Amino acid sequence: MDSSFYQVIRYLDGLGLPRLPGESPRRWLERIAPGLRKDTISEELYEMLAIHNRYRFDPVGITRDQKDKLDSGVQKWLQKRVGPRQKID
Repeated sequence: MDSSFYQVIRYLDGLGLPRLPGESPRRWLERIAPGLRKDTISEELYEMLAIHNRYRFDPVGITRDQKDKLDSGVQKWLQKRVGPRQKID
């Protein structure tokens, strides 16, 4: 039951941009954004992070539609960066 957003985290970590100990994912994205292309850390990515956080921490969870939105958003985001055939494990 892992969130697909972890693929984004692994991708950015693979670029040499790891989260600092105790750093929230949102703060991490804000910190690394200035050094990346403008479209890398977008409002869309923050929306995916919000869904990810609800998926992981909200006792109510998320709806199937929200899960699908997260999964498809992550895949589109990754395809813009690594291409359609590569997968971030």
